[in-house]
Parts: sequence; C-alpha cells; structure tokens
Amino acid sequence: MRVYENIKLVESKKQVAKSTEIISQKKLRKLSFIFVCILSFGVLGFSLSSLSLSREVKTITASWSPNIADLGKLKFVYQDDIETEKEALSSVEGMSMPFENSFAEEVSQGVFLINGLGGVIVKSCLDGKVSKIVEDEGTKTISVSHGKNLVSVYELLDTVGVKVGDGVKKNTPLGVSNSSILRFKMLYKGKVLAGLTVKDGELTFM
Repeated sequence: MRVYENIKLVESKKQVAKSTEIISQKKLRKLSFIFVCILSFGVLGFSLSSLSLSREVKTITASWSPNIADLGKLKFVYQDDIETEKEALSSVEGMSMPFENSFAEEVSQGVFLINGLGGVIVKSCLDGKVSKIVEDEGTKTISVSHGKNLVSVYELLDTVGVKVGDGVKKNTPLGVSNSSILRFKMLYKGKVLAGLTVKDGELTFM
C-alpha cells in the first residue's frame, strides 16, 4: 500500500513538473512574441518618423527656390545670416558722395540721381572690390561689393577705369560720366537698402 502511494506521489510530481515546464514554455513564447512586436513597432515608428522628417526637410529646402509659389514657406536661418539692416547701415555711415561736388535727389525708394555739378569723375563711396561691370545702351554700370552683403551700384557711366576683381578704397576713381549725372543705389542682400535717403542734397540715413 505504501509502495503504491509512493509511486502515485512520484507520478504526481512528474505531472506538476511537466505542467510547470509547459507553462514556462508558453510564457517564454508570449514574451518572445511581445518582444518581437515591440521591436517591430519601434523600427516601424522610427521609419515613419524618418519619413516624416524627410518630407519636412524636402518642404523646407524647397523654399530655397526663388519660385513665387514657394514664397512664405519655412526656411532654415543660420546665425551667420542674422544681420539686420540697421547693422548694415552702421557700417556705411562714413560713405562719401560719388562726385567731388554733388547734389542728390531720390527718384524712387532707395534710388538716387546724383548731379556732379560739372564734375565727371565717379568715385567709390566706400572701400570694396569691383564685383560687376555691365554695359547697356551705350552706358556702363559698376557694382562694388563692400562685404556684409552690401553692394553699391553706379549707373550711367560713359567710361570705366576699373575691372572686375579690382580692390578699391573710398574715393577711388571708378570711371567717368560725361553728363555729370549718375544713378546710384546701395543694395543689401540684393535689395535696395532701406534707411538711405537725401537731406539737403546729400545722402544720409534716417
């Protein structure tokens, strides 16, 4: 009788151990499945976020195009590009007039007609480098770059005495206007510099 009970006890323990092993295997499979799901969702989420970021970057970089349809889109702005027109104005406060003696009048916003009062020698208003020379309908236009995105433009010249790439100092002769008339403008980042105006016939800043 005791032997029978011992055999039954052993078989019962075996069944418990087997059940425990089966449960452990099921738990292990469940945990493995959960881990795979988490990993898959994580990779998928990263891919989707990367795709979303890629689309955002494409949208942003598309705004670098000069097309009118792209105006108003978000653009990246780097610290080196953050420079106000006031800072640009402060760098040209010491500019001189293009003629030795002259009288200026504003013909449109930021564009000036300067009368040399008989003088014909056109001079650079600031230190810089000749960046462009263009001839159109018998007259010539000289552009001088002054750094900090500033460019002075001298139009209606008859003769040019410099070439592209030449470095010039303030009051360096650039050319000749036989009519003693010059159209002048100062550009900042390719646009007419705001704040430059005329007072008593001379260029000044508001």
